[in-house]
Amino acid sequence: MPDIIAYVSDKGKTIAKVRRDEAHRRGLLHREVDIVVINRHGLLLGYREQRSQWCFIGGHVQYGESCKDAAIREFQEEAGYRLHPGELAEATEYRRCTSPKEGDINNRITTVFVCVKDIALEELTEGDRYVTKLKYFTKPNVDDLKKNKKIMKGTIYVLDSVPIVLGHCLPSKAAK
Repeated sequence: MPDIIAYVSDKGKTIAKVRRDEAHRRGLLHREVDIVVINRHGLLLGYREQRSQWCFIGGHVQYGESCKDAAIREFQEEAGYRLHPGELAEATEYRRCTSPKEGDINNRITTVFVCVKDIALEELTEGDRYVTKLKYFTKPNVDDLKKNKKIMKGTIYVLDSVPIVLGHCLPSKAAK
């Protein structure tokens, strides 16, 4: 069954329902979410096999769904763990348009949620076809990922530009 998302205006207001693949083919503006989990272990990232890069857990907002509900759903689908609404704080929103492959234009407004919660890696499971590994990264690890181009550009953008500069909040080494 195809994902149905909302085609939105520049101000983020719903214009119409659209299939996700059609939105990407036509470059229609839509909403997505990123979930930033940060704790004493570091920053939680998921590995996207098709891109061979690490990134935040996240994805598309379904038609009629709030961004916070989408964040909870996406985290459950990709990390196998249910977050509660009170554990997510909206940090920022940004607009980005990329074309990772021919005929695919991802024109989106992404809402970024931060969750500061000590979730053990053992409590998480790679839950869907997009995320094949989950791992916590410390500041030096993230710097290595950046240097070696093993982290998605959108993830770098958020780490370097969220008002509190999330990258500065990462521990330099993981807690035991």
